[in-house]
Amino acid sequence: MLYSGISKSDIEKELQRKGDFVQIAYLTDILEEKLPIDIKKFICFKLAGIYEKKFMFKDAAKMFDHVAFISIAFSEKIKYHIKEAELYIKEGDFELVDHAMKKAMSDANASEKAEIYFIIKNSYNKQAEIYEKEMRRNRTVKIYEKLLHMDLSELEKNDIKAKLLVLYEKLGRLKEYFALKHNIEDKKWKILFFIPKSFEEIKNGRKTVYKSLKIKNKNIRVIEYYNEINKLERINIWGFCGNLKERKDYFVAFDKKIDFRTGQKLKKYLKKKYQKNIEMMFF
Repeated sequence: MLYSGISKSDIEKELQRKGDFVQIAYLTDILEEKLPIDIKKFICFKLAGIYEKKFMFKDAAKMFDHVAFISIAFSEKIKYHIKEAELYIKEGDFELVDHAMKKAMSDANASEKAEIYFIIKNSYNKQAEIYEKEMRRNRTVKIYEKLLHMDLSELEKNDIKAKLLVLYEKLGRLKEYFALKHNIEDKKWKILFFIPKSFEEIKNGRKTVYKSLKIKNKNIRVIEYYNEINKLERINIWGFCGNLKERKDYFVAFDKKIDFRTGQKLKKYLKKKYQKNIEMMFF
């Protein structure tokens, strides 16, 4: 059957009152035809939506890979490869995540590469949070173990190690538990943490502002990220529960029981402080 000249409305009509798998068969059949790029993208998006709804994340990811391939603008290629990577995170195939991320970065400049890395890292964290809420501990562990091999700050690594310790213990993985505990005791607690006071820097035309604040008797570290037009895009926030000694240009953390997490009450307070469209990441 030939579908030359078919429109989006024609496709929508054909999909009405059809089951998901019949829709997949119909759309896959059309996709084989020579069609305009906008129609092919439309079909891919439709298929991706169905696949994702059916938890067929790998198939959904392939659709976004195809959309990226037929897209002309580099910004679109990057966007769709990122979406591809995020779906592979849901699938749990981290090798394919890395491959999709590399494809996104191949069309990106230096600042865009950093942004892509941040988005993928954040997607891993968000998926881990979902798994934790669903009590899917083995999947949560796999993500945290993957994150430890990524380019993280010491604070991020320490936070993930603390979470892994709890998960290893709950899962009865005592070998990994004691190995990690030994690693933390040997490395983490013997390091003095030097926390700079407020300052800002500009890289690739983007401003980053670092702030050390005290709110509601809680030491807070805030990093604000601005875009090229100096508009605040996202912030990272964590707290320090411990014995902080103040120096001229920085704080020093001496306490071996430092906790970098931010409590729920403080999260609510900070969310009210910033605009709703600002992406916020808490530790």
